[in-house]
Amino acid sequence: MEEVRVVTLKDLHEFGANLSLLLRYAKRDDLIQFLGFNEFKAMERYIKEHDPQGKFSLTKLKKQLKDDPDLFGNRLEGFISHVYRNNYIPAIEKQNSREGIEKRALRKERSKLMRMPRRKYLGCIATRVNPDDYGYCLTEYDNPNEQYEKYKMVPNNALREQVYSKALARGDAAASRALQLPEKAKISYLPNGLQTYYRAHPARYDAYLYELGTQKKFLEAVRTSIAKGLTVEDRERLRGRVLASIGVEEEEEEY
Repeated sequence: MEEVRVVTLKDLHEFGANLSLLLRYAKRDDLIQFLGFNEFKAMERYIKEHDPQGKFSLTKLKKQLKDDPDLFGNRLEGFISHVYRNNYIPAIEKQNSREGIEKRALRKERSKLMRMPRRKYLGCIATRVNPDDYGYCLTEYDNPNEQYEKYKMVPNNALREQVYSKALARGDAAASRALQLPEKAKISYLPNGLQTYYRAHPARYDAYLYELGTQKKFLEAVRTSIAKGLTVEDRERLRGRVLASIGVEEEEEEY
């Protein structure tokens, strides 16, 4: 039986890899196996205790291990060999397969197709922000209590779906193929992190939620009036009752 040689950090540099790269390919079970379950749980508790949000993630654990490989103790070389042979090499082989090359080409084309829509979307947002907000963010962008770096500006899947629909409508098969979302993809019109932010700061969005409630009641009233075949005058009276029920006074028209 051929002896399997242990891969060391020195070997990794010769292969064009390093510990930081291998950690990206390491899975939860790999870390538990080579750290030991008790050590893994201890590090999980430590990260939660020192994280501003009190949350644990493998990414945070991997960063600690990258900064301090001695945490592996005498199992570092075993970890390197395991991940290199069982995770890294198969992943590279898959990337270099025909399917992998086609996927990379599609990602490159998708990135090119989304570049201008992203710029236009951000430009649209920029014109709708209150001018005072720009000054506020210039001074408060690095507020450690807010951690603004967690929030995104672009709802990527929602924008991609819009660009895909327009490519489909104009009959651009190549663009449609590159832009089509996976069947199970989630589409949100709010960028990543903002839903969590809204839940954590409900008072800041009372006006927004109130506006949504107003719109919902008004649209329900319109649907009811159409279904009942009401006249224009009846619809206006119904509209007045809806607005009054939510505390909104109708403005008188000026002549």
